Amino acid sequence: MRAMLHLVLAELLAAAVLWVGVGAVTGTAGYTAGLVASLVTTARDLEGTSELALYGISGTAIAFTAIAIVVTVASVSELTLALLRRRFALWILAGVTPAGLTTAALTQLAIVAVLGASTGAVLAAATAGRVGGAVLAQIPTLSQVRVHLGGPGTVIVASTVVVLTACAGFRPALRAGRNVGVDPRQDPPGPPQGMGASRWIASGLTAAALASVVASVPGSVDPGTPLLLIAPLAAALLATGAPVFVARWVRHWTHLVSRNPRPTWLIARAQARELLARSSGPIGPILVTVALTGGLWAASAATHSVPGNGQAGALGLLVVLAAPLIVTLVGSAATVVMLDRGRKSTSTVAHSLGATRLQLIGTSVFEIAIIVTTSAALGTVCVGITMIAAAWTLGSDAVLAAAPGSISAIGCATVVCFAIQSVAVLPAAVLTAATARKEHHTPGRRHQEAPRGTS
Repeated sequence: MRAMLHLVLAELLAAAVLWVGVGAVTGTAGYTAGLVASLVTTARDLEGTSELALYGISGTAIAFTAIAIVVTVASVSELTLALLRRRFALWILAGVTPAGLTTAALTQLAIVAVLGASTGAVLAAATAGRVGGAVLAQIPTLSQVRVHLGGPGTVIVASTVVVLTACAGFRPALRAGRNVGVDPRQDPPGPPQGMGASRWIASGLTAAALASVVASVPGSVDPGTPLLLIAPLAAALLATGAPVFVARWVRHWTHLVSRNPRPTWLIARAQARELLARSSGPIGPILVTVALTGGLWAASAATHSVPGNGQAGALGLLVVLAAPLIVTLVGSAATVVMLDRGRKSTSTVAHSLGATRLQLIGTSVFEIAIIVTTSAALGTVCVGITMIAAAWTLGSDAVLAAAPGSISAIGCATVVCFAIQSVAVLPAAVLTAATARKEHHTPGRRHQEAPRGTS
């Protein structure tokens, strides 16, 4: 047992680059969930209109943040364990049993999740008064409220994030224990990612919840509340069911876009398809970002375009969107950093076959564009469902009034996600290309390779 624990910790440090994504996302999730939970904790100490107002704000923020955390943490955890297949195969060759490997993978995941979530929750408890107070100070009825999280709330937030991370990584950890026969000298894609029983159950429950919310919109006294929930639930449904369709969809639409593609596009297309067949993790954070931004704007603008419903408050939108968007954007950047190792291997091979530095960089940009475009298209579907439900209840005029802002929100969210991923990957792509070029032209290497060519 002691030897296994030592191996788990040693491997955790050796693969720290891959685990940093889980640490960053769980830390961010703990922090944002702590800030939102502090609003609920504070509301319990209030009375009257202040209590109702704070519960109203915190309730919507909790719904959005919870969905963002579930999708993002699950996506990053799943991607991490998928990228560790090669290292897990080495464990099996070293004599570790499949059950022991599954336990070790979950232990590593739990260690990183505990460290990240605890750090984030403690930081939230320390800063909730200032951050929450600064936000509520802009609302007249809540300007004197002192926001706090407290010790029990901190423990609950950290524990919730850890349990969620462990649940998300359980099935990938089981797959890691079945790596018998995998060649450890390669990074195998493995069988295409499927839908396990737990994922089918989650998809069914999410679909039922979405259908219930959509059906409740026409008869609702306040249609704005159910309309706000449609896009997040639709995003959760698509993210959960992504393994069924996303890799094939990428293959079809990338083929239609370019019938006579350049080599850089072909390589990027193949890399994106192989990655998404292995794990749909890169899709989730961007999908939720686009769906939340466009969906919240569409629901709010459509509702408040009808006379008698008041005006949409920019501060209210900011309070609801801030926490979930922080989680999804961090998750989006984390997936790029985690995929850097595989991108380096591919770039080195491509350069040895004659690819130029510009082509290597172009391949990385095209791969990001394919993933972001696919995610944004799915997010747009979620916004479209919200618009259809709004037209059903409020009429076409409300939808026409909300359409320009929703389209702008979708575009801005997509551009931000693409920019974040490009900033994260381009320096690494340039460095990889330069390193591959240097190694390829090293005199000693040419001298060593010459005898093989002449023998």
